[in-house]
Amino acid sequence: MHYILNIGDLLYGLWTGKLDKVYDPDTRDSWPWKKLVGDVWKQHGDAVSACCHFLPDSFDREPRNPAEKVNSGYKAKEWQHWIFGLGPALLYGILPHEYWLHFRKLVHVVRLLHQRSTSRTALQQAYKLVLEFTYEFETLYYQRRAERIHFVRQSVHTPMHMVEEIRRRLIGSLGSEIRQPVHMFANLSQRGLFRAQLNALKAMDPTFDRAATKAAQLPQGTIDIGDGFQLRPKIDNVPRVIDTVIEMDALKSYISSQWDAVFDSNRDRTRITRCARLVLPEVGQTARSQWGSLLDFQFSSNFPEGFELGEVQYYFRYKIRESDITPTPLAMVSVFGIPDHTLLKESFGTLWVARMGEAGMRVIPAKTVQSVVAMIPFPSQ
Repeated sequence: MHYILNIGDLLYGLWTGKLDKVYDPDTRDSWPWKKLVGDVWKQHGDAVSACCHFLPDSFDREPRNPAEKVNSGYKAKEWQHWIFGLGPALLYGILPHEYWLHFRKLVHVVRLLHQRSTSRTALQQAYKLVLEFTYEFETLYYQRRAERIHFVRQSVHTPMHMVEEIRRRLIGSLGSEIRQPVHMFANLSQRGLFRAQLNALKAMDPTFDRAATKAAQLPQGTIDIGDGFQLRPKIDNVPRVIDTVIEMDALKSYISSQWDAVFDSNRDRTRITRCARLVLPEVGQTARSQWGSLLDFQFSSNFPEGFELGEVQYYFRYKIRESDITPTPLAMVSVFGIPDHTLLKESFGTLWVARMGEAGMRVIPAKTVQSVVAMIPFPSQ
């Protein structure tokens, strides 16, 4: 988090022209990247604040208006969401294009390093991009000018070491458990052996995992649908009739294509039991839906299934066949359209711009929901 604060403060100072010191003959008015000034800075701050309604609860603290609050105890999480979450979208068209392209390389690296897991190939790509970011920072901002040497702070070069640190993280985790400095490496190997044995015991008998056992206690009203997924209130107390034609067509299409079954137009087959929330076991998130959310709170519950995003209208249980004992958990989803490939490629996948609901309504198995993302309104240029 210290890095987020340090690099965020540097970029903020450059883009707003509020860097602490400027040395002659350099002037702030000569900076081509100083674009967050005047009404533009105020409008950008309002846009950041407006995006809070589209951030899921699992995203932690939403960012306040930076134009008003950046000097009033702005938290590290707020810097993170503002710069590296909302920045690629809200700064597009404001920063000169070459500076925006340079910035999105840093965003890609930081997002990759904050993932729960990553691959060797991804780390190699991140290291390549961070080298390009460091070199281009000196050519775009510093420009090899002596009076601008204070631009090149430690936070500019830190990401190069962060990529390497990922590889050494396990050694550091085990090293923190060592209590005897004598025979350090022998103790380190014993800690690694002990952790492997403990993980093996948890895999053979889950009762050894106290945290998992405590988490297995379901809250009142929760429906366990298997594989760690849970449907949570609010939940319909009686089956409801599907009201709209578009939702009924989506259900018919799903049954005929995925189950090779003929849809029965009998009234009993058009009733469903809606649920508001779905707990995702892999990422520890709760995916809300449009039906179960209040307008005063975060209501965006989008999901990436493969390469698609959509807004969940509601989750529901439905008996595909009359002989089914247990209803099948499904989700009614308004699917976003195809993303803008140019922006997606230029931003290394950090900026996904698509039209809401362009691909229509679709029914999918609830267990195919992978994670919760935020889709904010993209500023028109």
